[in-house]
Amino acid sequence: MNLADEKVKWHPAFAAAVQLELKEYRKYLEFITEYQLTDEPLRIDI
Repeated sequence: MNLADEKVKWHPAFAAAVQLELKEYRKYLEFITEYQLTDEPLRIDI
């Protein structure tokens, strides 16, 4: 498999970065990663 053909899973890294950035508001927030909005493919990261 060609590396260019491989999908990059950036959702976990993005979710971790957002949680780190908002850590001072942790007691006011609830982080839910990839909450399903529809059957597919639309998803929200946090």
